Amino acid sequence: MDHKLNYWIESVQSSFDENNISVSKDVVAAVAKDMLNSSECQSLAFGHDTIKSSNTKVDELTKRYEAKISELEERDRIFRESVAKRRGVSPEDVYIEHGSVMYNKP
Repeated sequence: MDHKLNYWIESVQSSFDENNISVSKDVVAAVAKDMLNSSECQSLAFGHDTIKSSNTKVDELTKRYEAKISELEERDRIFRESVAKRRGVSPEDVYIEHGSVMYNKP
């Protein structure tokens, strides 16, 4: 049996017991199935969780992407400055073409 359905069966049975409601196990199971179906539709009915969690994931991925881009840009800047200093050129004149480091001479 599904663990979610088991949860709802226990919950419904507990509620019936606390309120002195006597029903058969079949009735408890039927009500539990209805509660399970209702709980699965709750976020759709009220419009929460589905959109927020999606945006949260997109925001997280965007932050990671931007951090990686910044890291690579900083690495590129340091590399260009290093090559430029050794070659006596401006960092803007250093570039990579087809896997080779190139620079424009003044």
